[in-house]
Amino acid sequence: MNDNGARCPVVRDSFELSPEVSSHSQLTMTSGTVVVLCAEWCGVCREFKDPFEELARALPEWRLGWVDIEAHPATEDVELESLPSLIVTGPDEKVIFLGPVVPRPSAIEQLLRGLKNHSPLALSHADAQWINAVLETSRDTHG
Repeated sequence: MNDNGARCPVVRDSFELSPEVSSHSQLTMTSGTVVVLCAEWCGVCREFKDPFEELARALPEWRLGWVDIEAHPATEDVELESLPSLIVTGPDEKVIFLGPVVPRPSAIEQLLRGLKNHSPLALSHADAQWINAVLETSRDTHG
């Protein structure tokens, strides 16, 4: 739980590993959660789903999840700059990243390596509430 109450649930789905992704480099941060915020109407998001699932298979120590923002009331009033966007928590379950991402597994891996020593985000109470609700909804859907 972060300072403003955002928690991180287990959101991992089980996937088979393909040889193409099995060569992913070892990350220096050993675990955490990555939740992709997407929308079914977003073509970029739809194209990114399979590569993201392969990344999930390649990073078994991480909990990865996919949330359709149009399908969850928690994100009804949330305006994201870009889709897909990510919520990333560290091993202590504190939110360390919230923002858009280039929809490539290598971009997420690079981001995770870069977040190794980042402090938790200072979230507003409103942001902490919707992030926590998204994570809870994701757990209910994927957990």
